[in-house]
Amino acid sequence: MITKARMAFTSALAGILLISHGSEAPAKSTVKLGPNPVLAGGEYSSGGGITVALELRSLSGRAAVCGVWAESRDLTAYLNGRTKRVLANGSVFIDGERVQSNLLFLKETVPSESYTGETVTCAALGRAWRAADETAEVTVRIPRGPVVLERGGRKTGGPSIRFRQTDTHNAALLKGSFLPDKFKRFKGDPAAHAQDTPNQ
Repeated sequence: MITKARMAFTSALAGILLISHGSEAPAKSTVKLGPNPVLAGGEYSSGGGITVALELRSLSGRAAVCGVWAESRDLTAYLNGRTKRVLANGSVFIDGERVQSNLLFLKETVPSESYTGETVTCAALGRAWRAADETAEVTVRIPRGPVVLERGGRKTGGPSIRFRQTDTHNAALLKGSFLPDKFKRFKGDPAAHAQDTPNQ
């Protein structure tokens, strides 16, 4: 029989394990992005791109990576839901050491000239904050590769869309898809979420 004391111990242990393995900050986080976040990201071959804005923070004396991501407003409909797949392959490095794999912990926001003051989500790094963290070099790497390859790609007329990390300062501000409007989706358009494939 499981006692209340044992259940409480199990819950506490589970909480410790979550913190030590890079958990996200609560959904109602009040942590705000500082004035000098690291900006990274890249571009889609079909037009538009992704911006990641993050920084290393001390949360209750523990080291964490906090930030947001944004994508161009009018990407092709073929990219519906694909940006998260790109982010899942990304990593954060501190002074050349990988400290976080998978960027899906980041909160989505709208493209902006500045992300300072944005409410962020965080991933704990499982260690105490260090004095050296104040001046550490934080970098983001997102591997290039195909994102969409439908119906044989260019060989049969289907779309072939690739992502590549670039030095573009804020790629989410780039103009979106080069394709005609019927192949685009627009942020804020209720129909955009239901449009998984372009109209025939």
